[in-house]
Amino acid sequence: MAESVKRATTIQEAQWACELVPLPEGDSRWVNLTQIRGTDVQKRLFKLLVKPESAKDAFSHITFAGHRGCGKSTELLQLSETLKPGKFLVINCQANEELDTSDIEYSDLLLAASKVLVERVGKEFHLNQELLEQLTKWFAEVTEVDTETVKKEIALQTEAKAETGVPFFASFLAKLTALIKGTKEHREEIRKRILKSPDQLIFSVNQILDDCYRAVKENGSYEEIVLVFDNMDRYAPETVQKILVEQADNLKRLRCNIIYTVPISLIYDPRGTALPDVFKNVVLPMIKIRERDQSWNQTYAPGVKKLAEVIERRVEVAKVFSKPELVTALALKSGGSLRELMRLVQEACIEATADKIDQAAVEKAIINVRSEFIRQMPQSCFAELAKIHTNKNTDNTPDQRNILFYRYALEYLDSDGNRWVDVHPLIYDVPDFQTALKGLTGGKKPKKKKPKGR
Repeated sequence: MAESVKRATTIQEAQWACELVPLPEGDSRWVNLTQIRGTDVQKRLFKLLVKPESAKDAFSHITFAGHRGCGKSTELLQLSETLKPGKFLVINCQANEELDTSDIEYSDLLLAASKVLVERVGKEFHLNQELLEQLTKWFAEVTEVDTETVKKEIALQTEAKAETGVPFFASFLAKLTALIKGTKEHREEIRKRILKSPDQLIFSVNQILDDCYRAVKENGSYEEIVLVFDNMDRYAPETVQKILVEQADNLKRLRCNIIYTVPISLIYDPRGTALPDVFKNVVLPMIKIRERDQSWNQTYAPGVKKLAEVIERRVEVAKVFSKPELVTALALKSGGSLRELMRLVQEACIEATADKIDQAAVEKAIINVRSEFIRQMPQSCFAELAKIHTNKNTDNTPDQRNILFYRYALEYLDSDGNRWVDVHPLIYDVPDFQTALKGLTGGKKPKKKKPKGR
């Protein structure tokens, strides 16, 4: 269990206390937002992953979607507790840390998966060393990376620190992934060599998976493994589309439960085969701070209260804010996005000129974050956002999917579980948006429409 985190009592402390970081199980800053979101993603993940004896040889491959900064990583870190009854070992792989931050292929994911699995399982359980040696030899021959050179590099690294106990095979794969993250020349050459034998690559990775399962089951602590590829939603939707849809058949051959985080825009991408048709799918909605048919001047009190609690778990509000209503004002402008909420509080800390955050600092913070938010927004987005605001839905055009990806509009669930979408409140007051909205509605208030199903 994580230790209790001391709350900030000064503006300077509050600025750093409101860094948006995934919260591990037991962290005192964690707030249960399930009811406010309108869906219990932990329960859904549990039902998708835990299986009966009759399906013991089946594996769940799941995509987990949501806006960036809505809390997906924290939900995934809470998964170990949720899956305890099923005796799952949850292993996290941060895709953007293990691999190139802009260019990935499915073969890169297989290498990263093998590396993190052997690292995590090999530290605690006994893996088949003969098998690992065989696999090291095969990867070395295919990629033409010299194992002796890797051993020398590892020896130099461990001179300055204690031996980690990580199997050499994991260190060798770390070398391969480092080369892929390096120059474009190395990246293309290694991929070309590995993908000459795609079936052998998948067979080798499955051998690793099988041995990891054997090792954890023999110990008796676990019965299942679930591998989480987090932060894949930070990649361009086209990149994720290519890997998870166009190359899905290769990934689904892996003998392991796997969760991939994906950009929310891909859930509604109609090109070819849709992502929900390929994988089991879970969507984490935004935190609702107003009802579908309310204006941004009205509030959904339970949602705003929960967002205020998110700040209160990090900051002693009475010592940092001149009045508690300012926290509510920032919560409303966040649109229910934890990312924007933290950014607004941090900006208010920077703008504060007294020993507490006052109204002027909050107003300046809103202006600053809004400016950052829309600086790179194409002018054409305002007309699309006016349509979204009027219809409370997206029409699955490329422009509107991009709007979801960049969080210019946010997705929520109503009390009946129906999806609805609206413009981010930071954008609502922008003159260009108001002009586009008046042009669409003729200055008239849009008529209310009945909610559409999800």
